[in-house]
Amino acid sequence: MNRATLRSVFIACIVGIPILIYLAPAFAGFLYLLIAALAPLWLPVLLALIAWPLWLIQVRSQFVSNIEYETLELKPGDQTPKSAKSMELVFYSLYHR
Repeated sequence: MNRATLRSVFIACIVGIPILIYLAPAFAGFLYLLIAALAPLWLPVLLALIAWPLWLIQVRSQFVSNIEYETLELKPGDQTPKSAKSMELVFYSLYHR
């Protein structure tokens, strides 16, 4: 489902729940009882759908934060021609990997 559909369903629930409670309180009570009784079936699936992406973000960010970075010093050799443009290209290619 796209975002507009989810937004429409959310707004319909926000508006519809008080109307349902006002017009048919017995049916609303039965509906909420049914939702609560079936919670062991749908709640683990909902929690897994929410928790799995959050867990992946946490594990990946922890991995990236544990990477040890080092600074490399590049010294051109004696036989290397000394051109400013060539060294600029080297640093550019290292920076934009």
